[in-house]
Amino acid sequence: MQDKSSDERFAYDQQIIERERQMDDLSSHKTSILNLLENLETENRRWLHRMQELNDSDLSDLGIQRQMNEFNGKSQYINRLVENDREELTHEFSKSVSELEDTRTQLQKERNELPWA
Repeated sequence: MQDKSSDERFAYDQQIIERERQMDDLSSHKTSILNLLENLETENRRWLHRMQELNDSDLSDLGIQRQMNEFNGKSQYINRLVENDREELTHEFSKSVSELEDTRTQLQKERNELPWA
């Protein structure tokens, strides 16, 4: 006896696999972006540290002190931007994965409800 729902079941399986692939791709992209943000923070810290080293000997000069204060402010601003981007990425990633997971679960449910005869 031939299973009349096998083609439909196969189509559901393909859609489920596609959702799982999309979730894997999102996870990979999230990791890459988080690494880029971490690298940006690291470079910002290195630059700040280097600038402080260069200016340590001339801190009595008010112009240099003002420039360092300005640079510190810019560095802190960049750090806040990176942190905000990280939080937004994590939120959007969770939202997207949740939507894909819901769709995958629904597809599995519909597939499992198909008759076998």
